[in-house]
Amino acid sequence: MLPAGTNETSYARVFRHDLPARGARYVMLFMINNQSNHRDIAWGWSKDGRDWTFAQQPLVRHSDVGVNNLSGPHLLTRGGSCYVVYHTGKEDGGNILITEVGNDFSRRDHLGVFYDSGSAAPENGRSASPSFGTDRGVPYLVYEAGDRLGGSIAVARG
Repeated sequence: MLPAGTNETSYARVFRHDLPARGARYVMLFMINNQSNHRDIAWGWSKDGRDWTFAQQPLVRHSDVGVNNLSGPHLLTRGGSCYVVYHTGKEDGGNILITEVGNDFSRRDHLGVFYDSGSAAPENGRSASPSFGTDRGVPYLVYEAGDRLGGSIAVARG
């Protein structure tokens, strides 16, 4: 079901998002490696959250944004459009980037750095796995800060 040559997937997340043209109510975003030693963001859609169709081409390619590895995608809806927010590897700056994909996922407007990781603790040059929430009208970014497998959970207020 996954794109040809995929040998690694992780960071999969499912979001409720209608795609009427595809008869879908859910989208899945995840990281893939296609035997290239680079990681991209892939996606799929489902009408019921059980049976999935996966795009055979990445949603966001590492080369589209000039880095080696992308991961930890999150779907963000703001201002009538959809965005995919994801992180780069520490070797690529360890930042969180954003790409506008539109409500139907047909756009690829790479908007650059969404959150610039700091060199001091707790980030130590790496911010990853972004998630978003709102409390009493205040938006928050919840993310992993610091080295992979040794990080902390951090919160940034919008």
